Amino acid sequence: MKEKKIHSYVFLVALLLVSIDQAYSQVTISNFPTSFEIHEKNTSQYYFKDITCTSVDKICICNMIKSDPTGGPFDVWLNGKSSTTYGLYYVGANNGKALDYSSVPTYKLTIECRDGTSANKATIEVEVDIIPNIMPKITNAKYPQDSVQLDAFTVTAAGSTIYTVTAYDADGDALTCSMKTSPVVSYFKIMTTSTSTCEIQTTIDMRTATEANVALTVSVTDGRATVSNFVIDVTTDLNARPDITNLPKTVSLIEDATGGTLITALTLTDDVISTRCTVNPSAEAYKFRFDSSNRIWLENLPNGALPLDFETTDKYTITCVATDGYLDSLNDVLTIQVINKNEPPVFDEIAYYCDLYEGSAGVSSCSIDASVTDPEKDSILSVNFINGNNSNRFRYDKSSSTISFNVDYDIDQATGYPENVVLQLEAKNRYGATSTAPVYIKVHDINDNTCDFGASSTKVFTANQGTKLGSLGNIYAVDNDKTAPNNEVTYEVIQALPSDSTNYISAYSDGSIAYIENKLSLLTITSTTMYELMLITKMPTGKLVITMSLG
Repeated sequence: MKEKKIHSYVFLVALLLVSIDQAYSQVTISNFPTSFEIHEKNTSQYYFKDITCTSVDKICICNMIKSDPTGGPFDVWLNGKSSTTYGLYYVGANNGKALDYSSVPTYKLTIECRDGTSANKATIEVEVDIIPNIMPKITNAKYPQDSVQLDAFTVTAAGSTIYTVTAYDADGDALTCSMKTSPVVSYFKIMTTSTSTCEIQTTIDMRTATEANVALTVSVTDGRATVSNFVIDVTTDLNARPDITNLPKTVSLIEDATGGTLITALTLTDDVISTRCTVNPSAEAYKFRFDSSNRIWLENLPNGALPLDFETTDKYTITCVATDGYLDSLNDVLTIQVINKNEPPVFDEIAYYCDLYEGSAGVSSCSIDASVTDPEKDSILSVNFINGNNSNRFRYDKSSSTISFNVDYDIDQATGYPENVVLQLEAKNRYGATSTAPVYIKVHDINDNTCDFGASSTKVFTANQGTKLGSLGNIYAVDNDKTAPNNEVTYEVIQALPSDSTNYISAYSDGSIAYIENKLSLLTITSTTMYELMLITKMPTGKLVITMSLG
């Protein structure tokens, strides 16, 4: 009996110790709701409620240990009120992710609090419901389809309101509008004028509009939800676009067309107030002229130069634009095709000059250094003198560009060979096109003729005792050279018989003969004695014997 009592006491003590330990370690979470709500438009950090936690050791450490679905943007943090006071928070879109009712309408969270030993804990399940954003509503009577009829000549000014969109948001959010156009044009803009209205305005003078029908799709948003199915059909009574009715077209002009040639006259429709035309290539715009009657001409260039050259430019495009002050014409292009013409060769000078000296064929020559090219790079078949004007007496060598005599050429008196000759040098390409350049040839005289005293080689003068001193007469010789000094004749005595006869008779360089000393009576001569002076011209090509008798 005594032994049994001892065992009961031991059991009682052990039971008491277990109960005391359980009471000492208990953790409780109290007065914390099991469900919360938060609006999906909330993007900032949001505090729900404090977690009231108690434990025997007066230490509580709380955490969110589970989120369903995972990754929920919520957490449990110390709220700063005490070391054991925690709160449940939405961490915000920047720290977690945005709330989206359509993706996750409800989050289920598990919160756990432990005591200081972490051996004891308590948990609570919390449901967070996402309040969906209410879609804005467009309140126009004819939503979702409406129409507007515009008169291009009534609504003209940019900034005119053509339609007002009205909307309502149950959440009281401010609304904004946006708009797309089909086709894509920039005629209109939409302006948010209040928290619930937007105005559609013109951005241009409607007389410049070129699309008659434009569909405007208007969207209204509160920042999260968007209504984007409001279609407004805008129909415009358009201003007719001007037109140049005879463009585009292509014309052909041969490259030798002269300045002043009319290319075309533009035909216009609508109330055109002006036209303008631009030439491509622009560097050659000076070759064309546009007058006030909308005609396009080839311009008259200085010195009669031709405006067109196939080898330089074979095509021009002239783009013309007619305007009524609001709209411009489109695609009005005049294309000019330049037609090639077989152009003659071109000399590098307008004239050439040559100096030759009379003589035998092929002896004298000159180089005129003529360069002949073909604009179209056609081969040049020949370069020769054109027949006529003594051309047969001259020869042109194309390879060396030299001119020489084709015959023995003598310009001296009565020969018929001219000193000055103008010949036409002609170049011909393989297609037969020719051009000419004048060649001015000057043939110079050379001293190639002897003096001639005529048919007789003897000239007789008579003197006697009664002959007075002075001139007895003249002798003459002729030189057939063409020019001085080659044809000038002078005279001199080369022999006198007897040798002293020059004391009485003198022959001068100009051909005059003079009786200079009257001493014949003193001479021991008979009446038949002859005095002879042999004269020659200064050039040793003629000789004359002068005989003087005493008579």
